Amino acid sequence: MSRAEITYAEVATVADLLVSESETPSAKSIKSKFGDECSLGTIQKHLSTWREARQAMTPPREIELSPEMQGVWIREVERQVSLAKADSEANVAMLTAELNDMATEVERLDEDRRNITKNCEELQQEVENLQEQLRLRREENSKLSEELALEKKSAENGRISLVKEQLKLDALKEQQEALRSQLLELERAVTDAGNAKSDAKRKQFEMEKLLAVEESKVEGLNEQNQLKSDQIQRLELEKDSMKQQLSNLEKELREALQNQKNIEIQAAASEGRVKHLSEVQEELVLAKSEIKELKKDNQKIREMLNTSYMSKS
Repeated sequence: MSRAEITYAEVATVADLLVSESETPSAKSIKSKFGDECSLGTIQKHLSTWREARQAMTPPREIELSPEMQGVWIREVERQVSLAKADSEANVAMLTAELNDMATEVERLDEDRRNITKNCEELQQEVENLQEQLRLRREENSKLSEELALEKKSAENGRISLVKEQLKLDALKEQQEALRSQLLELERAVTDAGNAKSDAKRKQFEMEKLLAVEESKVEGLNEQNQLKSDQIQRLELEKDSMKQQLSNLEKELREALQNQKNIEIQAAASEGRVKHLSEVQEELVLAKSEIKELKKDNQKIREMLNTSYMSKS
């Protein structure tokens, strides 16, 4: 049993001890025997019960006295009444002081209760703020997780696009090599035709000297020369077409190389964002751990305040 639950028997024992020592029992003097943890109001209630019981234990007696003794008795009674009145006034003053002390203690307890209530409200507000921060952190974590998934998907698509562009680039390179081979063949054909044309002109010049005797041969050579000229023109056209195709292929190759470079840049940026999002997730995990620790500290503070309030009540 704690001192805050002091019993009537304990109060009565101390009051009887004070009477035996010729002292007037009071709630304040009895509280000093038990310590400041006892409730002054409880002691005062038990002390009033003790006084009523003490008065009930001394019933009046009927005694026959002589006139002289009656006079002495009356004077003694008057003296006792005067002493009782003085004692009563002293008790009233003492009780008034005790009531003032009790009122002071009640005010102090009310102030403690208001402070504890204020602290509880502040702790509740802090808990609500922490819960709101936790909710916002969870929402941010969810958004970051979605962004991370999208970035991973984008990075994967970028890798697939890069592979496709690389395959396309390899095909264009092969096609370019084939066209270059064809162009070399056409250039050799044009060179051969030019050589043939030079030979034809040389032969025509020689034939002109023999025009008189070989006119028929000249006509044949002219026809052959015309055929060679037509073949040369056709080869020149094919050569120009091949050059145009080669130019287009080189343009596509440059564009493919630029696309590959852009995709590599995007892939590097995506990997950087993925790394950043991973770091943000780690920070969120640390923030969650800190919020849990704060909640534990708040719970400990609340338990300490409740213990302090129970011990003072």
